[in-house]
Amino acid sequence: SIASLMPSTTPIFSWLLCLILRKNKFSWANFIGMIVAVLGVMVVLGVKHLVLGDDVLAEGILLSGFFALACNSILINRYFSAYDPLVITAHSVFYATMGSILILLLTHHLTPPDIPPLAWGCLIGAGVVSTGLGYAVYFWLVRTVGPVFTSTFGYLVPVIGFSLAALMLGEDLSLLQGSGCVLVF
Repeated sequence: SIASLMPSTTPIFSWLLCLILRKNKFSWANFIGMIVAVLGVMVVLGVKHLVLGDDVLAEGILLSGFFALACNSILINRYFSAYDPLVITAHSVFYATMGSILILLLTHHLTPPDIPPLAWGCLIGAGVVSTGLGYAVYFWLVRTVGPVFTSTFGYLVPVIGFSLAALMLGEDLSLLQGSGCVLVF
């Protein structure tokens, strides 16, 4: 669906917000690079995935999340660049956990599902490694290279997804999709 294209909007939002709010200079190279990367993502996904779905509201909410991510990187870069990325990560994960607990309390979903202990261990490990390490690297990059460059990971999400599906699941990756991957890079 079009949701697969949404992560590639984060660099666009970041770039536009930096132009408007931080008075960054316009760069044709950045503009053309974004257009080429988005076109590459569109080629990877294929035309059938570029049509709005049945639930435009849900897609709008999803798009607002990537806009919020762009705002987050700019705010982190501007107001929290003096802090250690691990401190920012700890705070981010803590407040996300508190928000999740609040949602659980408000929706009365207090009983944990019947999940075996090994699965809980995998879930916690994935949370610590993927979320904790991922956020630490993300905040370090925002501080080191800035929000616009850091946000370009959004172009890689569909490319990595398609590539891993081809490598690990044996799914077919067409020549056109491979060309789209090259365009993104």
